[in-house]
Amino acid sequence: MKFFNRVRQLTSTTGTGDTIALGSAFSNAFNTLAQAGAVLNDETAVWVEQGTDFAVYRVKVNASAASIDILSVEQSKIGGTAGTSRINLDGTAVVRFAESAADLNGFLRTDIPQTIADGGAQARANIGAVLRGHLFGLTLSNNTTDAANDMDVAAGECASEQSTPILMTFAGVTGAQLDVAYGTGSGARFDSSISDGTWHCFVASNGTLSTFGMSKSLNPTGTANYPSGYTHYRRIGSIIRASSIRAFTQDGDNFLLTTPVLDVTATNPGTGATTHTLSVPSGHKFEALVTAVALNTGTGVNFAGRLYSPETADTAPANAAASLVQLAQVSNQAGSVIRDSATLSVRTNTSSQIRSRFAASDANCILYIQTEGWKDRRGASSGSAAGGRVSLISIGNAGITSTQTAQVSAYPSHFLTLDLGVLYAGDVIDVDAMVLMDKGGTAGESLVLIRSCEAGATQVSGEPPGVMEYIPDGRVLFHNSTVDLEWRGWMPASGRIHQTLRGIGRVVSTGPVILRVLASSSGSVSTSASSQTQMRVWKWN
Repeated sequence: MKFFNRVRQLTSTTGTGDTIALGSAFSNAFNTLAQAGAVLNDETAVWVEQGTDFAVYRVKVNASAASIDILSVEQSKIGGTAGTSRINLDGTAVVRFAESAADLNGFLRTDIPQTIADGGAQARANIGAVLRGHLFGLTLSNNTTDAANDMDVAAGECASEQSTPILMTFAGVTGAQLDVAYGTGSGARFDSSISDGTWHCFVASNGTLSTFGMSKSLNPTGTANYPSGYTHYRRIGSIIRASSIRAFTQDGDNFLLTTPVLDVTATNPGTGATTHTLSVPSGHKFEALVTAVALNTGTGVNFAGRLYSPETADTAPANAAASLVQLAQVSNQAGSVIRDSATLSVRTNTSSQIRSRFAASDANCILYIQTEGWKDRRGASSGSAAGGRVSLISIGNAGITSTQTAQVSAYPSHFLTLDLGVLYAGDVIDVDAMVLMDKGGTAGESLVLIRSCEAGATQVSGEPPGVMEYIPDGRVLFHNSTVDLEWRGWMPASGRIHQTLRGIGRVVSTGPVILRVLASSSGSVSTSASSQTQMRVWKWN
């Protein structure tokens, strides 16, 4: 709907047809629609007056504003009878622009205080579309006076969880008590009783006031102590109680346990899929942050395996796409102790569980999994609280097909190329690259790196920098202006290198982006099927 200044025109059109031709201005004191700036396909409202009859039409402007097409009749009064009929034009009518009541009633007044309700449903829908998923501040922490039972919440604001949310502003609280029912003093427990397990933390509002409370339910409105009339709520995090609230620190979506928990000590874990329950909250799918160790004190098997989400396919570990090992060691001396470790991020199911599976195992093999913390989106995307990485957009693997003996200071030949043509400037991605280089008989320094370039580049050494900028989040090992992620180490004469590189990056190139995994060694690398590279790339919201 557009408005135009002082428009009044004559029309010679007759009848009740859809199109009204526009003639000259009524007088020099008025504009035509064209003079007022109307253009093709503009929509506006006009009054058509003929004698004592009138009609309010919503119309669309045709080419050169020489005519208008009637879209609807908002009101008319013909022969003294009010309705929505069209005037039967006789060639003497006058057409003038006039704001219709429907248009003016859709605007908020600025001369008196207003509430969102005064703006109508459209204003609420427009604001809700912007708010959906919004969360700022509201950081959770253990209370220092009674860390076992009380929580502190920093000031902040968030959108409620409804499809048309409201903005809830909360001033923060110190000493919200899980061991006291909500409504009694500083009590913050919505549920009738306290017990061990996951407690979800909520900001709730009645549309005017906001409060804080905790519940084991993901929908707290039906709990025993939930305040009446507080129909809006948002989960801002989840905590674990095990006799007392587990100590943690929060930084945005990242929750780290103050004391990590060794959740798994599995001797001879076997070769089938095994489910492990971790010390992360339940009820939602979270991104568990774990340190995993594979220990092999024997010489009988190659103890190689992977940790993965119960939502992904259950495939046996192998040097192939979608199942490349994350933990791999082989004992090469009798009685030696061989250890491999990795820090991993694995999505849980709603029961706080992940899975492991190994290619081979015996009584000399032990798997340890220590939970460091978790990532929680807290309802920031599509109503889902967890996941971190939105979707797996690319995956690839390739074998090492030729022995690399180049010096590590030189760029090696690339082993794997992923064409990420869907990524453009501003897109944020999460990159995981894994490389296995098996023993080749000669020791030497080795290099593994991830290199980005614009699509179409073919020579690694000639690719320009500045395609990606990596966002430090504790997982980036190294980056500079020419190499995005890098690892250097020593390849034993009869051993294996297993290295994982991870980083979160933002595309700064204006064109599509390619990522490549590269590896080389000044020693020799086996060209057997056991030497592999693999890369997975996720895209964030």
